[in-house]
Amino acid sequence: MGAINFNRTQFEKIFGSPLLISPGTTYLTICDTDHFDVMKEMNIMESIFLLALLGFGAWFWFDTQHSQEMAKSIAKEVCVQLHLQLLDDTIALVRVRLKRKKNGKLSLQRTYQFEFYDRGDKRLQGTIIMLGISLEMLELPGYMNRTISPV
Repeated sequence: MGAINFNRTQFEKIFGSPLLISPGTTYLTICDTDHFDVMKEMNIMESIFLLALLGFGAWFWFDTQHSQEMAKSIAKEVCVQLHLQLLDDTIALVRVRLKRKKNGKLSLQRTYQFEFYDRGDKRLQGTIIMLGISLEMLELPGYMNRTISPV
């Protein structure tokens, strides 16, 4: 609607602090009051969006950490069972994508790679594909070409 005008003494009475404006200025004009409502709504929407984005980022990070820990324990267990050595005790995330589970729900499919050796002189690379936190496929190429898929 209209602008709100304050002189220096009115501003100090209302806001309790001195007004710092250039000498010779007699009035301070504050924007239209309707503009403040729009800005307040935008700030609330921006805050909600940023909180949702932050929440999604935190969920994704924790879910990825959980999936990676599951994949790492599976890799260790398989290497022990097959008398292999998991090198560097690490696995690396190489791919993330959306995929449907058998029940039709969307889930994140993550592909991890790890290195192992079988008492030979070279490093071999294995692959684990996790759907959510469940094993979808384990592949050990170069070691009797084994691919293990749960039933």
